[in-house]
Amino acid sequence: MSSDLFTDPIVVNVGENIISVSSSGGSTYIPLNITESGTLTAGAIHYIDSLSLLQLQLPDAEEYSRIAVVAIGSGLFRITQASADRIRIGNKQTTLGVTGSVTAMNTGDRIEFQLKNSVWHCTNLIGYVNVV
Repeated sequence: MSSDLFTDPIVVNVGENIISVSSSGGSTYIPLNITESGTLTAGAIHYIDSLSLLQLQLPDAEEYSRIAVVAIGSGLFRITQASADRIRIGNKQTTLGVTGSVTAMNTGDRIEFQLKNSVWHCTNLIGYVNVV
């Protein structure tokens, strides 16, 4: 499985009988295998491989930081947030503050976020998650 989940925009230039494609280098996720509860790392894809539910705290991060989480073991994940944070998935959002969370419901669930204005916006979701 590739860790290249996000890349910078690709620019396509069409000239006379020539098509050139370029990118500004692309940014990729750092793959991390996670087997215990803790704080997520911005810029990483977290492969959750555990027999039990892991509690994962969103980090203090810079604007536009990205995070991905994938449940690959039978244990799932619950993503919690800081007191000023919120998570938004489509038209649903978590309760503001430390009581808000997103929980994976099945092995294989995958979610990706990008931070903007203290809101972690879901940019990709595979599977089903419970939003509190």
